[in-house]
Amino acid sequence: MRRSEPAEQQPFRPANYHVYSICAAPVRKDRIGCILCSGDGASRESHAITSGTLRYEVRRPLERTKAGAGDPVSNEIQKRARVRGKGYWFEDFLPGRVFEHHWGRTLVQAENALFSSLTLHFNPAYTNVEYAKAMGHRDMPINPMLVFNTIFGLSVEDLSENGVAFLGVDDLWFSNPVYPGDTLFARSTVIDRRVSAKDPTTGIASWRTEGLNQRQECICAFTRTNLLKVRTTAGELKEPKGLEA
Repeated sequence: MRRSEPAEQQPFRPANYHVYSICAAPVRKDRIGCILCSGDGASRESHAITSGTLRYEVRRPLERTKAGAGDPVSNEIQKRARVRGKGYWFEDFLPGRVFEHHWGRTLVQAENALFSSLTLHFNPAYTNVEYAKAMGHRDMPINPMLVFNTIFGLSVEDLSENGVAFLGVDDLWFSNPVYPGDTLFARSTVIDRRVSAKDPTTGIASWRTEGLNQRQECICAFTRTNLLKVRTTAGELKEPKGLEA
């Protein structure tokens, strides 16, 4: 049973050491000091110290040094390292530009069942294969909201890494069912952009995103709008004619 020690029986603590743990131990009550070494043991990284019926372990805290200090390899890597920006900025989204998003994603039945359960989506077509077949499906289809979220996620790296705020999705529709084992891809086209009238350091862009399967069949599409950061210093951005706020 843990208990507090009287002040006069508190064990010594070498300079710059911290108490790590305390536990009961059947030890001599007159023993105060490190049971692992003699003297103050200043060179040790940890000490087992007893006082009364308690046993303390104290450890020397790790010293914090500058990364790579004294290591020529680390120093050279740091010297050559360059900060690399992520994503695109408002200026990069010229109307008509098409982004073929890099990643693809294969959906399986396990995540379909998990997604439907976690979102309380109890349409039996997404959880009961016999029901789905009776409805004319060749297999249990993937929940369309999981399909939408997957396609949306595939577009984030290109479209909204430098986003400030998500402004909504419009005109969402599904054209073909997705079944377990299908692999999804995404493609987006810039349809509009304008500099924010309230904050010239941001701009608003809209894209039409299409979700495709491995046969390049369109399975869903939607329009997304985001508030984005402007790379150019305020006042220097020159919008093409017809795109002013």
